Amino acid sequence: MIRRVPIGLVAAFLVGFLLTGLPQWSLPGNGIGPTDPGTMAGLAGLSVIAMMLIVGQMATPQRSWLVMALCYPAAVAAQVVAAAPAATGAHALWLLDLAFAFAAGAAAVAPGILAGCYAHRLQSQARG
Repeated sequence: MIRRVPIGLVAAFLVGFLLTGLPQWSLPGNGIGPTDPGTMAGLAGLSVIAMMLIVGQMATPQRSWLVMALCYPAAVAAQVVAAAPAATGAHALWLLDLAFAFAAGAAAVAPGILAGCYAHRLQSQARG
């Protein structure tokens, strides 16, 4: 049975937001993206958090995937908003940035969702 823990989902989103956002915000330059080592570590962290949400029965796989997949686009959106006053016209393709960020976040979270579903199934079988 899935326990509905909205505070757990909010906390997971905030941790994921910071995991993927801190590498984006701390380093200057527009070349930072999903291939940056800090961002890759943050995306891997999203996968682990998604797995823990499912194994801990805090959210369904669908809800866990959606919440964790939106962390990276939210971090990119925060960077775009913060950089907008400083550089006019530099982020003319912000919608494309958000689309790529969502695709990267969704792809990064998928292995954690699959591992979480598998671990949850093993837990259910072990209980009987």
